[in-house]
Amino acid sequence: MSRTLIAAMTTALTAATMLVGLGTQDASAAGWGPDHREPPRMERDHRGPNAHRPEAHRPPPVHHTARHWRPGDRLPTAYASRRYVIATPAAYHLHRPPRGHHWVRAGSDAVLVASRSGIMVRIVPGLFR
Repeated sequence: MSRTLIAAMTTALTAATMLVGLGTQDASAAGWGPDHREPPRMERDHRGPNAHRPEAHRPPPVHHTARHWRPGDRLPTAYASRRYVIATPAAYHLHRPPRGHHWVRAGSDAVLVASRSGIMVRIVPGLFR
């Protein structure tokens, strides 16, 4: 091989090595480690570094526009679903509902409701706080 060819190959090899080195610097600057794995989730998380603190997982604050139920009011139809019915009232120290009535959880209150009409008969406020 001629010296010119060897010099050209050496120059190309040096340039390729430098390009690889630059690529490695860019990858590590972006948070990628030398083992070519992604950075930990917390570092790349769009929610920021405070997203994993315990207070970040609290439920949203309850608005103080609580409904004040009164006996004789009609329960909104949204509470007619079976998911709001209290199946075991004794577990919450509520008396057994009379025939044709059932207990419903409405917000933080327990409400005794006439099954057919939806009229509230008795309210136990703040039972589910």
